[in-house]
Amino acid sequence: MTADSLGPKVVNNLYITRHLQKEGIGNYQFELSAIAPGVMAQTGIETSEILESLADRIKPDVVIVIDALAARSYSRLNKTIQISDTGIAPGSGVGNHRNEITQHTIGVPVLAIGVPTVISVPAIIHDVFGEKSLENVSENIDEEFISMHVTPKNIDESMKRISYTISEGINHLLHN
Repeated sequence: MTADSLGPKVVNNLYITRHLQKEGIGNYQFELSAIAPGVMAQTGIETSEILESLADRIKPDVVIVIDALAARSYSRLNKTIQISDTGIAPGSGVGNHRNEITQHTIGVPVLAIGVPTVISVPAIIHDVFGEKSLENVSENIDEEFISMHVTPKNIDESMKRISYTISEGINHLLHN
């Protein structure tokens, strides 16, 4: 799903240096490693378990997690980059709760970067008509429609632009 491709697209544009430093190539202030672990449906493994195992083995100073988020307002869709030092709960915005990725769960500080890339039908209705209309409309709409999440038609171009912006920010922070 394109709306959920943010993390892997950022990873593709990062300047990875851990392997170079281990080989004595270059002089970098920080080592950068990256992984795009995929979703649990692809791997059968919680992302938090993968990151906990890697953190235990590699001992990073910090883990940066990047994920697509669900917007509560159309005005934020593909337009904001949220940064937090408290971690992230993958899937929680779309009702697909996975294990959280926090310092408590993986053992190292977590910097979470997220971009709202999908929005629920109720959030759109609320944006357009307000809370009162949402209550009235919700009574008359099929449950499948209410649980639907949508994304703008330009999502491919948005993901390309946003992922590049985030990766260049990380590259600049760690390598300049």
